[in-house]
Amino acid sequence: NQIDSLSEDEKAIVSILKNNLKLSRTQIEDETQFTKYKTIRILNSLIEKSVVQKIRNRKKYQIYTKISLI
Repeated sequence: NQIDSLSEDEKAIVSILKNNLKLSRTQIEDETQFTKYKTIRILNSLIEKSVVQKIRNRKKYQIYTKISLI
């Protein structure tokens, strides 16, 4: 299972996204209490692993879980 191979911090973000489906990076930071830089690093890792995707919505990006993980 792809989720089992994630770090605890990655799992924390995926768990939040499963409940909300679409969040901004700052909303994820508020939920996790991770710093901006830690959040960006973890999100980039999750994007590389095809766990989440980042989509530009007007001037901001939104982070989405991939459908297969829901």
